[in-house]
Amino acid sequence: MLVAFASSSQKELSPNFTTIPLVIPAVPKGNRFIQTPQAHGVIQHLSFNWLRKQQFRDCWVDFNGYEWQWRSRIGHGIYEKKPKTIPIHPASRIEVALDSSYFIIYDGAKPYTFYSDNVAQWTLALTNAMTAQVLLQQYKIGISIGCGGSSSVYCLENNENDIVKLSKITQRQAALNEIELLEYLNAVFPAHSHLPSLLRAFETKEATIGLVFQKYNGGTLFDRMQTLAPLSTTNVRAREHSANLLIKTLLQVLKDLHGAGIVHLDIKPSNIMFAEPNSGLEELILIDFGIAQRMNQSDNIDSIGCGTPGHMAPELLSFKASPILSACDVFSAGVLLYTYLLGVAPFRGSTTEELIERMIQGRMCRPSNLWQLLSTEATEFLIGMLDRDPVNRLSIDQLLTHTWLN
Repeated sequence: MLVAFASSSQKELSPNFTTIPLVIPAVPKGNRFIQTPQAHGVIQHLSFNWLRKQQFRDCWVDFNGYEWQWRSRIGHGIYEKKPKTIPIHPASRIEVALDSSYFIIYDGAKPYTFYSDNVAQWTLALTNAMTAQVLLQQYKIGISIGCGGSSSVYCLENNENDIVKLSKITQRQAALNEIELLEYLNAVFPAHSHLPSLLRAFETKEATIGLVFQKYNGGTLFDRMQTLAPLSTTNVRAREHSANLLIKTLLQVLKDLHGAGIVHLDIKPSNIMFAEPNSGLEELILIDFGIAQRMNQSDNIDSIGCGTPGHMAPELLSFKASPILSACDVFSAGVLLYTYLLGVAPFRGSTTEELIERMIQGRMCRPSNLWQLLSTEATEFLIGMLDRDPVNRLSIDQLLTHTWLN
């Protein structure tokens, strides 16, 4: 609660008092992201000495959106080690002088008075934090239903139709990147049936990022692939037919993404989901845009974040700065298609280092007992997608007009 009142007297700031501007971290823009504001800086605190006389002391304030902490200055540039703390919550009482010379924060019935020439900014951070906390009460995290390398997925206690993907603290930047790109993609494609809609994003008290999505009940492509029978002469035609539906849809989704200037960079079976158990392969939904990037950025794997060994394009594994192009996603989609068709991975190694080396060299496995079962058109299609040289790799347009898909 914020109350404005007339101050009874104007306090003059001490001559040696210098106001430090608030430092509020930059966050992705968009109306889906709820963040409790943070603020840091020097202000003056009104207190009383042992003679009950007023004294004004410089103090350093750290406000994390949930707790107002301040340390009084005890020397030149030296502040108390142990902070005093006031919890801030939706029912907190904050009063502001009408002349904006000071404000009061109540801890229960006890008032604490602070003077600053930036009163409006401090109180805005406080009231925005209280508002954000009210909004966040809608998203109480329930039981865990999945865990990955960079995040975990949870049910929501008061919403059975949606889930929240909660990033690990070390993956905060990837989560912020995903928010930014999904905000953009949802604006470009307001009702794309193969892309997730970001319903809400928020920052927790522990500084992790939560992304709220519709709950998909059909599992992942990885789950479905676990139930496939080994490739044989009796099922190869049916397998090619279903793979045809799968890759044609995925390539069209990637064409839309690339047309919007985005490359996904983490195409793999566990990042393809289905809304319902009976959803067809052509109803796939491509998820997880944590390491997706704007196209044509000159980055290498160290700077764009980690991908998934065995699925990444060779040009991203060479540790040389190279443009991030649509060909990267074509290669990863080729790995997915190969694995779906043959039931084994196209590149293998006893260690991650050996696997990466074989991918860079383009040493694709072609087990004769499986490879010979595929049609000539299917093997040509795979070879075109998995060429180690992105210049020679078939483009999405070339693949969509390939005889195997038509």
